[in-house]
Amino acid sequence: MGRRSKRGDPEKLRNELIAILTNFKTQLAEGDLRKKVLSLIPAFENLADLGGSVTPEEDGNSGFDRLLNYLKRYQGEVIAGQELMVVSGIHD
Repeated sequence: MGRRSKRGDPEKLRNELIAILTNFKTQLAEGDLRKKVLSLIPAFENLADLGGSVTPEEDGNSGFDRLLNYLKRYQGEVIAGQELMVVSGIHD
């Protein structure tokens, strides 16, 4: 089962993402591909949390609720899949 994105303080999540990516520099210097890949997982999770946290709280806590409210808010506009991924925190 996949991980669900969690709402949080957007500024705190942004700072955490910066720290994760800054610390990734040490992984780049190492040769092990798997360690590099595994060390990027927290960045993906953090980004999903950040995307869900920038939406208004009244849009809901679940990815589905955030998606639905986003689509209602921007009716008639073409919405890219990546945009929906950020809003919902759903990657599949």
